[in-house]
This record gives sequence, C-alpha cells and structure tokens, in this order.
Amino acid sequence: MQSSAGELPWPPRWVRPDGVFYFSLISPMSAPAKKKVAFFVDGYNLYHSIAGLSAHDSTKNYLKWVDLRALFQQFINKSTEEIADIYYFTARPTHTRPDVQDRYNKLIRVYTEILGIKVLFGKFKEKKITCRCCHANWIHHEEKESDVNIAINLVEAAYEQRYDTLCLVTQDSDLAPAVKLARKVFQGQIRLISPPGRPPSNEISRVLRGKGIGKIKEIHLERALMNDKYVDTRTKRVIVRRPTEYDPPRQTH
Repeated sequence: MQSSAGELPWPPRWVRPDGVFYFSLISPMSAPAKKKVAFFVDGYNLYHSIAGLSAHDSTKNYLKWVDLRALFQQFINKSTEEIADIYYFTARPTHTRPDVQDRYNKLIRVYTEILGIKVLFGKFKEKKITCRCCHANWIHHEEKESDVNIAINLVEAAYEQRYDTLCLVTQDSDLAPAVKLARKVFQGQIRLISPPGRPPSNEISRVLRGKGIGKIKEIHLERALMNDKYVDTRTKRVIVRRPTEYDPPRQTH
C-alpha cells in the first residue's frame, strides 16, 4: 500500500541486513496499553500505623498528611502499569474532639476533591466496657463495616475482572478469607502492602504464597507528602489548608 509523504507504509516494511524485505503487522509507533492497578486501603489501619511512627517522635506527625496517589506510585512498575482506582475505607470520627474531626475532614476533602480517591464510609459504634476487677464502666467506640466493605469490594472487583492487579493495603488478618476467595476467581495478580512499622499479615501472606508482598517505609511517606494548601484554579480561593499539626519540621542549616 502506497503511503503519503512522511508516513510509514502500512503494513510497515523493514529491510534485513541481507537485503530481504519483510512485513510487520504490529505498528512500531503504538505502545502496549498499561496494566490497570487498583488499591484497596484499610484507612484506619494505615493511619494508626503512621501515628505509631510519631508516638515516640512527635516531629513525625506530618507524615499523616500523605498523598495516596504519590505513595502508591512507588509500588507499581510505571513503565507497564498505571493506577486505575484507589478505594479508601474509613469511618467519620464523630465521637472525637472538634480539632480531630477538622483534620479528618480536611484529609478526606483532599482525597475526594483533589486526588479523585473513592472514599467508602463505615461507622463507629458505641460499646460498653466493664472492668472485671473494679466493675467500672466506660464507653469504647469500635469501627464497624470497613472490613466488610473492603471484603465486598475486593471480591467484586476480582469477579468482574475490572483490573489487572489488585493491591490490598492492610495488616488485618481478618481479610484473609476475602483474599482467598478473590484469588480463586481473579485472573490477575493480588498483592499485599503492609502499613509502616507493621509486619505483613501472616495469614494473607500464606494465601498469596508469599508473592507480591510489599511494605510501606518511612521514606515512601516522605516522598509522598501533600501540598500545604490547595487552591481553586477558577476562583483562586484556598480549598483546603494543611492543618498546622501536620506541618513538617523546619529545615535547619
């Protein structure tokens, strides 16, 4: 087939060193599509793990202000893979102090409005606790539904084959049965990424036969910090400003 000036003939013709022409039906100009990766994040499991880093060093509190997209970019092969979706499972801490709720709401707003993360909410449920020794009573709040939501969405994605790779970010061994079911039907790879400061779940690791196991380290968080503020490009107004509690330590020279 004759091609126009400046264009490659199709099918493209190539010449071997011996002078013989041959044809390739694969266009050298087109790159293969990247594999789609989805992340399923146990929100409070990740948050409390990061909080654990600052438990003995309050200067590390700023690591909580983390960009999940930038964080997980470090756990894919960027030449062959791309992040398709991030699912973040959490619950609104309505039982906590106003300042805690304010920081939480700012984080969630950036995740949903700026980073395009799909946030799925569970809830906190009151539970009455009684001391066996002194019989004193107090109210404890337990997060509910998040584990169930993670399991349902993980298995659903596996059945529907919507992605090429599923990454579960948690250390919660209660999710091992869901991972086992998803692995039976999913044609791609399932990976496990453990939060910082915590070892990977032995039960989930066994289900995955020790393959595709990753670990978030402090350096990964350092490389994925969010901006100090986010501005509406149309109105130039600040949408979200980083809480002062999450300001990184000043560099000293």
